[in-house]
Amino acid sequence: MPTASSPLQDRDGIDTALGERYYKNSKELEEKCTDEIIDVIRRAIDVGFQKHGMARRDAHAYDNGCVRAIFRVVSDLDPSLQQGVFVPGREYEAWIRFSNGNSEERSRWWPDARGMAIKLMSVAGAKLMDDEQHTQDFILISHPVFFIDDLERYKALLETFLKGGIADQYVWAPLKLRGREILLSYAANLLWISNPLFHRYWSMTPYRLGVDPARKLAVKYTAIPRAVPKRSLISRLWPYLRCGGDFH
Repeated sequence: MPTASSPLQDRDGIDTALGERYYKNSKELEEKCTDEIIDVIRRAIDVGFQKHGMARRDAHAYDNGCVRAIFRVVSDLDPSLQQGVFVPGREYEAWIRFSNGNSEERSRWWPDARGMAIKLMSVAGAKLMDDEQHTQDFILISHPVFFIDDLERYKALLETFLKGGIADQYVWAPLKLRGREILLSYAANLLWISNPLFHRYWSMTPYRLGVDPARKLAVKYTAIPRAVPKRSLISRLWPYLRCGGDFH
């Protein structure tokens, strides 16, 4: 697990060896945009608190369930991945929270991004933040990639999206984006699933694995369900119905 004093970071705190760079190659611009995004989120939370008397987070504010789990590392794990918590054969007690992605309370049947947050317990080692010790989190989402990589457009989207209205979130906010970003945002946020246990989740963004300069890797995580629901008659016939009954 990387620590705050990790030698892998350059003097500005980024890992150039793994390809990290500042937004538009400007540390000052990235910090400015980051502060502005944080302020947008803070103001939205303040508005929600004044309206409802509760300060809810800006995303994944409502859960679908929380389960206890055992996080087991396979005994034949590739040696290159045997770093940090990934000790072959090691087991950790864990909590998993499944959530809706939206900041607003909507039906669990409403199309939305879905989250799967895994918290390992009894993990040794220093952490970057000192508000919680002996844990490690894996944050997974129901879509493989984040829909945007531009801080300024992301801020503009959040300013509209966090107003909370359906038109704000699904019509006006995406207009702050550009072509492919719009398509990805709808693909990520208009997902309908019947059971969160039957869906696949991804980390979306890459993470650094390991602190040894000779072994460190950029990795992404995914959770694939082992239980597959039985397909209904409608789901089996749907491809043919969609093609107008052409079975060829």
